[in-house]
Amino acid sequence: MYLKNIDYSLDVDVVKSLTPKTSSGHDEVCTKLVKESIVDSIQTFTHIINLSLNTGNVTGQLKKARVTPVYTSSDTNQLQIYRLISLLPALCSIN
Repeated sequence: MYLKNIDYSLDVDVVKSLTPKTSSGHDEVCTKLVKESIVDSIQTFTHIINLSLNTGNVTGQLKKARVTPVYTSSDTNQLQIYRLISLLPALCSIN
């Protein structure tokens, strides 16, 4: 065992503190949806997190990010003005 298991109440507190955003990673699940469905999904989330803590492994699906270019000024034809943002799965926000 790598780290101590977490319980449901800790997960609920962490999820309730998330900013409800509509952006999502490759899994198409946003933090707003996670906050709204936490009562129904808390056991599943906690089980996945505890498996990761107990084994020391994080599933490859949680390591994937959707990388999106965002331009920072009005001229969208210049590549130099773009910056990249990485959108991770909402479950990665629960830590």
